[in-house]
Amino acid sequence: MADVYSNAYLTIAATRASHSRFSDEEGSFELIFNYDDRTSFPGSMETVTHQPLRVHKGEPLLERVWCFQERVLATRTLHFASDQMYWECAHCFESEEGMVNVREEDFYREYSMEKIANGLRNVAGIEDPTRRRDAWFLLIEEYTSRDMTYQSDKLPALSGIISALQNLTGDTCYAGIWKSWFMKGLLWRLQSPEWDLYVFTPKQPFKLDFYRAPSWSFASIEGVALYNEVDYVDAGNFCAQLEDCSVAPKGNNPLGELKSGFARIIGPVTSIVSVDHKVSRSGRACKVLLRDQRPVAASVYFDFDPYDSCQILMITPHTGIAITPVGTEKDTFVRVGAVSVGRVWDDVELSRASERRGRYLTALAFPPPTSITLL
Repeated sequence: MADVYSNAYLTIAATRASHSRFSDEEGSFELIFNYDDRTSFPGSMETVTHQPLRVHKGEPLLERVWCFQERVLATRTLHFASDQMYWECAHCFESEEGMVNVREEDFYREYSMEKIANGLRNVAGIEDPTRRRDAWFLLIEEYTSRDMTYQSDKLPALSGIISALQNLTGDTCYAGIWKSWFMKGLLWRLQSPEWDLYVFTPKQPFKLDFYRAPSWSFASIEGVALYNEVDYVDAGNFCAQLEDCSVAPKGNNPLGELKSGFARIIGPVTSIVSVDHKVSRSGRACKVLLRDQRPVAASVYFDFDPYDSCQILMITPHTGIAITPVGTEKDTFVRVGAVSVGRVWDDVELSRASERRGRYLTALAFPPPTSITLL
C-alpha cells in the first residue's frame, strides 16, 4: 500500500468521513441568523470561518495512524473536510476559499518526504546541524498522537514511511530510531497532558500488556513522544556512542512488528538520587552524581513508575536516559525515563534544572565509559 500512495498522481481524502458510505450525505441546509447593521450604509456581508486543517482535531481521517502514513506518502492530496476542500502537496497548502496561511503552509512542508529525507541525511557542511532533523521529530510527535484500533500496528503503520526514507537516505532505522544519530534519537519523553503546555491532542500514556519494541524506542509504550530535550544537545558533544544494535521482526515485514531487540552502547553510567515525589512541568527534581560524587541538579521524566533512585546513561553532558537493571546478565538495562541535567548543585539556590543548565560540564565530569546493553 505504501507504493500505491507514494506513486499515485492524486489522492482524494474523505477527511471528514468516519465511514465509507457516501450515500449518507445530509445535503445542504439553511442557516438563519440575525444581523443588525448599525452603519446604515448599503452593501453586502460575507461570513468567513477560516480554520487551518491541522487544528481540525475532530476530522475522523486525521485521527487515525494508518491514514497519517498514507497522507505523508501521498505526493498530492485533495481533502474533503467538514468546512471546505483543501489542497496539500510538497510545495503548498491551500484552502477552497482561497486563503493561504504562510505558517500553515510551512507546517505542511515539514511532511514532504523530500524535506524529511534531507533532514535525516548525515551530510557534512550543513549550516545549522541542530535543525536538520526537526522534520522527523515533528512527524513522530504527530504520529504518536494518532489513534489505532490494534496496538500491534504501531510500527507496521510507520513502516511505509521508514522504508521510503531508508531508500532516500541510505540510513537504517531500528524501531523508529535512526542509526546515523542513534544517541540523539534516544532522547524522547512522553507528553503529560496534565503538565505540558500547548497540548493540542491530549492523550493519556499507558503501558502495553505485550511486547511491541525495545524499551529505548518510543514504540515500546503508548503515548505522545516529544523530543524537547534535543533542543539543548550540543552538536557533536556526545558522551555515548552506539556499538551494536539489532531488532528481530515478528513476521515477514522487516520494519513491522518486533519480537525482540537490543542496543549495545558505551558511555558514562552514574546514579540518580534524591528524586522528588512532586511532579511539575520540568518532571521530578533530582540529583545526578558526578565522578567525584558531587551532586548536579537535574530533572527526570519517568515514563511511568517513579523511582526514588536509579541509574542514568549520559548521552551528552546535560542529557541522558534513566535506566534500571533487568534480568541476570551483567550490565543489562531497560530504559525508564529521560533526564535533563543542570549545573553543580547549590544548596542555597534550588531552582529548576532547566533554568540552571550550564555548558561547562563535559564527559570528563562523569565516570569512565562502560559498555551496557539496553533491551
